[in-house]
Amino acid sequence: MLEALGIEYESRYTYLVAKCPIHKGYDKNWCWWFNNEKWKCFSHNCETKVIRPDAIGIIEGVLELDRKKATEYAIKTLNIKDDIDCSDAKVLSDIELRHIDREIKKKKPRPKKVYKIDKLVPHDYLIDRGFDRELLSLYQIGYCDNKNSEMFERIVVPIRNYDGNLAGFTGRSIFQECGKCKKYHSPDKMCPVERSPKWLHSYDLNTGTVLFNIFESKDAIRKTGTAILTEGCLDVLRCVQNGIKNCLAVFGNIIKVGQIKLLVSAGVRDIILAMDNDSAGVSGAKISEKLLLQYFNVANATEMVRKDGDLEGMTKQEIENMLI
Repeated sequence: MLEALGIEYESRYTYLVAKCPIHKGYDKNWCWWFNNEKWKCFSHNCETKVIRPDAIGIIEGVLELDRKKATEYAIKTLNIKDDIDCSDAKVLSDIELRHIDREIKKKKPRPKKVYKIDKLVPHDYLIDRGFDRELLSLYQIGYCDNKNSEMFERIVVPIRNYDGNLAGFTGRSIFQECGKCKKYHSPDKMCPVERSPKWLHSYDLNTGTVLFNIFESKDAIRKTGTAILTEGCLDVLRCVQNGIKNCLAVFGNIIKVGQIKLLVSAGVRDIILAMDNDSAGVSGAKISEKLLLQYFNVANATEMVRKDGDLEGMTKQEIENMLI
């Protein structure tokens, strides 16, 4: 369907990204998620211009059609049964959506099995960034040297749910951003290299329903009633290494509904937001603050994080001063 609409996209493991086809954006700020089968434009909120941000909604927005005509277009384009009564757009949407999703998922390469935790090996990447070996061992973080793994040449972080069960993995590339393709890959490879973001999540990791460090920090959270929310795993590890254990990562700069439910279940009363202090982080923190204020006392300390930086790059004294 995306090809039929002339939309160029990239697969990012559990989602697709593209330049927004609705407002004809220049940056890849449009995203389609496989897990909830919805899409969003992060710069112009184009999903609000259609009835529903689903597969039919893409056609509505791109071709400027009403939902009935958009559904008819989808049936014709994807060769779906054409003997369905097009008068009931909602029923058609549900029928059509299953077909469209099936077509989209066919284009998505089946992920390789993630390397096992006990096969991860030590690596100096995080040691050189000031992290203790004991801390990395405690969290079972290591390097994947298996060339057949999706996480090859990445520092792999196991993600556990509230009960301590393995929810999935996320992996940080050990390479710097390529100046040509803006991906994170070995300089020995010709760019662009597909599926080489800075952080790569395993296929089974639903980042909308888990928080990094929720299992390890639940005693500290229960004791204090406070949770510090950051963007990434390394921000959390820096806090933990400095004795601040009630820190969690939301895998981005905006909290998700499933994560809010998890915070409520964990007994959180007060929240400190400490996202990256850049334009995206500040904006995401403000959105998260509005969502969280419905359930918790919230202090937004994002702009107290080092300018254009994150918690990982801060010293113990800087972090403590921010939290006072």
